[in-house]
Amino acid sequence: MIDILEFVFKWGATCFALLGVYCTAYDITPHNKWFNLTSAVLWGLEGIIWNQPSMIILNVIIIVIYIKGLLK
Repeated sequence: MIDILEFVFKWGATCFALLGVYCTAYDITPHNKWFNLTSAVLWGLEGIIWNQPSMIILNVIIIVIYIKGLLK
């Protein structure tokens, strides 16, 4: 079960990150923020699965920044 979650989180996060970069490059807002926020959440969950504190902390900070940006 964990292997399936790892696969979904890892590749889902990668796809959302690419969509976010694409939207940022072409000034498609606020979609870029939503895609990157989703990517950060998935990478954060992957960090929890891998038990990697640096990934967890980094993505929690990224999530807070994107949420603040979306609420602005």
